[in-house]
Amino acid sequence: MSRALVRAFRRQHLLLCTMVASATVGCSNVPPIVVTQPPLTPIQASGTFRAGAAEVDITPPPGLPIWGSSSEASPKAIGYRGRLFVRAIALEDAYGKRLVLVQADLGAMSGLLHRQVASELANLGIGPDNLFMAATHTHAAPAGYFGSRFYNTWAAARPGFDEEVLKWLRERAIKAVTSAIERLGPAAVGATAVRVEDISRNRSRVAWEQNFSPHVAPAGRDDVDRNLYLLRVDRVAPSGKTPIAFFGVFAVHGTAAGLKNPNTRNLYHGDIQGAAAESLRRQLIKAFGARDVVVAFVNGAEGDVSPNWNGFPIGDHQGPDEVDRIGNVLAAQAFNGFASIDTGSDIRLEVGYEEVPIVGPNKPAELCDPMVGVPSMVGAEDARSFLYGILCEEQIRKGSGGCQGPKKEALGFIQNLILKSDDFTRVAPIQFFGIGDVLHLAALPGEPTTETGEAIRKAVRTIAPEGLIAVVAHSNEYVGYVATKPEYEVQNYEGGSTLYGPDESGFFVAKSRALARSAASGLTSSSPPSQSFFPGPAAHFWGSASSCRPELWASLWEVISGDDYVFRWTGLKAGERCSALPTITVFCNGTPLLDSLGLPEDDRTGRMRVYRSDSSIWEVHWKPERMPIEKACEFRVWRDSLPPLKSQPFQPTSELVLPPNTHKGL
Repeated sequence: MSRALVRAFRRQHLLLCTMVASATVGCSNVPPIVVTQPPLTPIQASGTFRAGAAEVDITPPPGLPIWGSSSEASPKAIGYRGRLFVRAIALEDAYGKRLVLVQADLGAMSGLLHRQVASELANLGIGPDNLFMAATHTHAAPAGYFGSRFYNTWAAARPGFDEEVLKWLRERAIKAVTSAIERLGPAAVGATAVRVEDISRNRSRVAWEQNFSPHVAPAGRDDVDRNLYLLRVDRVAPSGKTPIAFFGVFAVHGTAAGLKNPNTRNLYHGDIQGAAAESLRRQLIKAFGARDVVVAFVNGAEGDVSPNWNGFPIGDHQGPDEVDRIGNVLAAQAFNGFASIDTGSDIRLEVGYEEVPIVGPNKPAELCDPMVGVPSMVGAEDARSFLYGILCEEQIRKGSGGCQGPKKEALGFIQNLILKSDDFTRVAPIQFFGIGDVLHLAALPGEPTTETGEAIRKAVRTIAPEGLIAVVAHSNEYVGYVATKPEYEVQNYEGGSTLYGPDESGFFVAKSRALARSAASGLTSSSPPSQSFFPGPAAHFWGSASSCRPELWASLWEVISGDDYVFRWTGLKAGERCSALPTITVFCNGTPLLDSLGLPEDDRTGRMRVYRSDSSIWEVHWKPERMPIEKACEFRVWRDSLPPLKSQPFQPTSELVLPPNTHKGL
């Protein structure tokens, strides 16, 4: 057995022991968290369509476990590659109806977070029904903020619910929405869809083909949704229109970086969607002069869709280069589509929303009690865990029948000892909204496969004959995968991870159609006045926190050249937290270095990796966009109102050049 396998086995063993202990003792469980929604403040109709947008940095300090790949992910992030953001786009029609679209660079959305944010925004006319919150599904964002014990325990290398992580995200999401609403002004919107070829592929094609008879797809049928659905939001002024926001839906897993690349494994990052958002933001600023434009990418029906990284299936080429390549392709197509959109202001908003109990005596009859299948443990077809090869095919796929049909129970009888139905997500918020006849969005709290998404679009089309229809995954909560019934029968990874049984897809299709009908009829959506969450055992990933002391930070001056240009400084210590991490920029000849689009070279892009290499020593690794740069350059670390920390001057050439007579200083 290899050392890597031994380490992986030990991590799984430790995780299992932790689960058994917490399940049997339970003394450290967080008490149930009840979120009550205050009455909404009525919004006075302005008589015109209005919109506003804002973004807030949510990049956390190091120390949090990475969400999304269970025990094989990094147990403790040490820094970031590109910042993480929460972005909000507020829309208000002429009749006073509001809708807020929120996108977060997170692995999955938490129903607890969604509900808490809504409860704090009631005075702005926002409740759970007209607050849409979607995660991009990057596999390099923090864990520990979910409202269910299952996802706080299983989804990361260190289990537990950390109230401080939830608070960090909640405060910043509220700030983003509040700022977007404060910026409401006359606006116009438009939408289109463009095809994006060659960056996504169906990773579970054998299961996908089961949707057709005789298990062969019709000629010309795409095995993934290649459409990028675009919403453009313009500010309307007497002088003309200026873009203020972009909202895009594209179906692809945020896994281009992979788990093994040393340049990303231990870092927070936004993966494809984060790279695309920053690339498109810079293009829009250059093209339209819209310096405050907000760019938000969310995920579509990506349950069986992987990035088409170079080398697949022969070699493993996942890593930061593939993140940037695929992200740039997506951004380029988005820019072309965005530039072609005509916008208008004759828009009426429609909203449909329902919170459905999916566990317990009140759950729908078509849903089973939740169960994890063995395929969940062995991983997706293109990303196997160490257990694949240890378990034979019969052990993976031969179930015992009953409500869950062919699904074989992971861990056998042990699952019933360490997991109860109430440990899973208990309520599924399902949402539909229409932005006039421009764009209709069906929002699901999970990962629908390509064909589940197609079935939802067809069902909604019977209600909404005009405009685009997009299915959005990872919205408002997380319930796992949503495979179609034929896909479920195969029990690949997606079917084994469809927790509530073979009819789950049909349930979401029917609910999406019903909500589209109620929204079109103008029926008022409502949600229960309160909702309870059971996050499980407590954790304190950051340890005892103390306020940061940026006045004590100091430059270590020297710049080192290797594969990157490297600068170090003493900064935020382990256990300290600032309201935001410092911004890193490059100045040359006393002015900001500009990239090829004319924007400052800074740590928003993937060209910089920033991390803490010791208890208080920080490093930035910078790979210039182009060289040589025949100027005297320096790194600057910005500390709010304090003077920035500075490196020694250097010239970014093929070899490091230090200008003469450089001296140490801050």
